Amino acid sequence: MWLGADNWEGGLWQPQAVKAGVDAGYLVTAYDSYETALKPGYREDWLSAQQGEAVYRQCGVTLANGKKKAGFQQSGYYTNPDCVRDTLQRRTRALHAAAGFNSWFLDAYATGMVFDDYTAGRQTGKAEMAAGNEKSMQWVADAYHLPVGSENGNAATSRGIAFAHGMQVPVMGWGDADLQKNKQSPYFLGRWYPADQPETFFKKVPLKQPYRDLYYGAPYRLPLYQAVFHGSVITTNHWLYDNLKFSNAYADNLLAQWLYNVPPLFHLSAASLKARLPQLQCADRAFRPAHEKLATQPLTGFAWLNAEHTLQQTRFADGSRITANFGVAPAAYGERTLPPQSAWLELAGQPGRLLKAGDCAGA
Repeated sequence: MWLGADNWEGGLWQPQAVKAGVDAGYLVTAYDSYETALKPGYREDWLSAQQGEAVYRQCGVTLANGKKKAGFQQSGYYTNPDCVRDTLQRRTRALHAAAGFNSWFLDAYATGMVFDDYTAGRQTGKAEMAAGNEKSMQWVADAYHLPVGSENGNAATSRGIAFAHGMQVPVMGWGDADLQKNKQSPYFLGRWYPADQPETFFKKVPLKQPYRDLYYGAPYRLPLYQAVFHGSVITTNHWLYDNLKFSNAYADNLLAQWLYNVPPLFHLSAASLKARLPQLQCADRAFRPAHEKLATQPLTGFAWLNAEHTLQQTRFADGSRITANFGVAPAAYGERTLPPQSAWLELAGQPGRLLKAGDCAGA
């Protein structure tokens, strides 16, 4: 299991907690990023973007019109990865030594978001910037001999990472007021506080159409990313949307994770742990045996087994098959009838095993 915190402050304050997680066999890390550089003194709560005066003045991407490319949320500047690599190396060395993280998460470098940098003396094309992002991720992996993850895991910038958040279900509705701003909307995702349990992570809401069907509807999705990267990159939903976030997509989300062999994702806090831990444990019992068998196996086949596209099957290089019934009625599969919202696992060399989404639904 991978345990990720929202920033590395906690690791500096409580390195013994990081050590306890590592000793228990978990991968532990915190969010880190070098993609946006802020002017010193501005937004000092945004730690990862505080990279010093020299980086702010020298490493921003220059557009063709001579202006700097505004950074995330129009703050500071997006940076050239080759220019900030020295800072990345120094800071990760200090954090690794002080906190003891045994994995790393470098935000945004694997999103495929790249620019042409026209800065005099270091003109960099998009392909070169993509290679620079990969070089930074690979450097961290090689320097500390640990798995590195990033956001999305886009094919253009996937070298150097072992895991990624956001390709299974990406960020959605970023400009939709019902999701982001209108607090009276039943679809409002929630505020970014309180700090110990932000609503945006822990508030359960129904997902508005068309996002509900576009991102979770079984008949409308194909495991294209998994067909290429299943044996090399472990990917999940984006960290904004854990398994419990959307009340009207729980079963479809879980079934897709089983079918594609994608790990479940849970947000945890001190206050929510008692209620959420049983659901996490249930999801782990269902997922772990399949993932231990299939994590490094290429996905070699996908098929719709009925006209409605609600009965689906994936096949893996070792001969394993997973068949999922996303429908609300039983479905015939060979001589077997699969219950509604269930999956039948046929792992190579093992007896078949039935998983039901409802068994892990919880409260």
